Amino acid sequence: MANLTITYYSLGKYIEAEKLQIQVLYARNRMLGVEHPDTITAMANLAVIYESLGKYAESEKLKMQVLDARKRILGVEHPVVSVHWT
Repeated sequence: MANLTITYYSLGKYIEAEKLQIQVLYARNRMLGVEHPDTITAMANLAVIYESLGKYAESEKLKMQVLDARKRILGVEHPVVSVHWT
């Protein structure tokens, strides 16, 4: 599902990407937990999609959550803390 989301995004099908990425996020949250790196990546990817849809407030909120989680879990100096699309 996550790979299909990236394909939709690359094709400019942002609404389809958003719908599918929300499903990816919920599934990862349920199966892996809130603090799992793959769940946080799903959240980061959804934030990028929101930005492309002009949903800037939603994007900012998710990006702040992602940054906080990555700092807490991986540490401030970990390289992935500054990655845009993961």
